[in-house]
Amino acid sequence: MIRDDDEELKEAVATLRSLIDKRVSDALEKSKKEAEQLASDRSDGLRFVRAELELKSGTGRRLAQPRNSPSKSTGSHERDAAPKLDLVLEELDKRGTQSGDITAYSGTVAYKDHKGAEYYLLVLPKRNLEIVVSNQLNHATYISVGQRGLDFWNNRSKIELTNTLGITTVLFRSSVQYRTKIGEALDELSYQKESFFDEELVVRPEEYDPALVRECISAYWHAMGQMPKQNSGEIKQGPYANGKTTWKAVASSLRKKSLKAKHQPGSPPVPTFAELAREVAIELGVYDAYVFRDLPFYEDGVRRTILDYFDLYGEWPTITSEVVTVGPYASKTTWDIIDNALRLGQRGLAGNRSLVSLRDVLKREVGISSNDGTG
Repeated sequence: MIRDDDEELKEAVATLRSLIDKRVSDALEKSKKEAEQLASDRSDGLRFVRAELELKSGTGRRLAQPRNSPSKSTGSHERDAAPKLDLVLEELDKRGTQSGDITAYSGTVAYKDHKGAEYYLLVLPKRNLEIVVSNQLNHATYISVGQRGLDFWNNRSKIELTNTLGITTVLFRSSVQYRTKIGEALDELSYQKESFFDEELVVRPEEYDPALVRECISAYWHAMGQMPKQNSGEIKQGPYANGKTTWKAVASSLRKKSLKAKHQPGSPPVPTFAELAREVAIELGVYDAYVFRDLPFYEDGVRRTILDYFDLYGEWPTITSEVVTVGPYASKTTWDIIDNALRLGQRGLAGNRSLVSLRDVLKREVGISSNDGTG
């Protein structure tokens, strides 16, 4: 108990409490902002007005500016624009699409960092395609198979569009590159049957289901013979093999969800990508050095593993790179990793020991001479 006359100690305790309160407050505020950002990401997106536009006929046709549409960029904004709309129309013209075959709508993108950027939605019923294009350089062009309609495009975020099956994203690097990519996408998607995309897959980053991620991890192992890493690129097996989603995106999303759950009292825990991969490896009974690289060790667990090895094989384990096959760490580590952890004091173990020294201690405890068994 603090004495009443110990003012310095009281002041120090009060300062410490203030620091702790501030850290807790900062953590709660950060969690609140993350939640608000997630909600904001849901509302930000494309918003098209239902004001149909007319296409000018003739060579080099352009979309007529609607009465309520922003005028073409002028001044410094010209450096940030390119005639992407004209290039798209020219590629369509080359493929026999007439002005009367296109219905166009204008709209703006509602992102906070790109407010006011104008977009056009081109609907091509005969080709069964829809194209969303902006002349702004920092905005992608989206070419979609099927007639999704205004209700689909309105309020969709860029991430959602990128993760939607049946939508090709084209970025502008140069006029030649852009026209080539647009042409390739038009030719490829024109041959796709709409039924191929009937089961539309739109995954919001905060909605990755850990159970489905587990299925993807398991499918990857069966296909590749190893566990996926965060840098393994596009997911090509399992429920999220949609041609868009990457392991890095899934891992990042689960990490944020896990941290958010930890800062919200009462929220169920959310496993990270590493934890899911570890669960799958244990379930399959396979060892993967990457998955188990951070596996903590416990003194009793290591002792039990050594004794189980002796009980099963009648000899003591040696320092090799062989995978442990018995005890609590079966298929989760190797004997040389355990030895290094004992020597260096890693993964929760006390250091300055070795597999041999701990093995000798266990020999004495069970009444076996140090010279018995394997050396």
